[in-house]
Amino acid sequence: MGGRAYAHALRAHQNKTSLIVMEDLYLHYEVEALLRAGDERSAREEVRQLSERAQTNERERLVYLRSLAVLSEWGGDTQRAIEHLHEAHALAQEIGLPKEIWQIQSRLDDLHERRAEEAEARQAFSLAAQTLRTLAQKIGDEELREGFLSAPQARRVLERS
Repeated sequence: MGGRAYAHALRAHQNKTSLIVMEDLYLHYEVEALLRAGDERSAREEVRQLSERAQTNERERLVYLRSLAVLSEWGGDTQRAIEHLHEAHALAQEIGLPKEIWQIQSRLDDLHERRAEEAEARQAFSLAAQTLRTLAQKIGDEELREGFLSAPQARRVLERS
């Protein structure tokens, strides 16, 4: 994430605008951008504010869990990050958000690989690819489907499965 991501995240943080409602960018990306730019205080404040809203809204709870995973990973606690992502995964399945499911599974793979947990990593990537293919099959327009499947993150998942 470059300077543009940080500037966007900082602007959203300063304006108290949650990125959940801004286009297709989620708060966990804002948190990551703030951390990468060295603004850990603002990142933690965003997560703290979200924790209050996450008590009553499942979608915001999902984003809160993903943001906690980012903070945990940033602090070097990959096991805690994995725990947050597993909880987020279960919630995404419960409320039926396949886009979130495959992205969480892909992130779990990365963390398991970093911990040299190859079996867990393979399982997470296999599930991510399966979910991604299911999503792609639901896209009726072939050009849109190809665009979806050629996005960098999707391509990475499919190539590894």
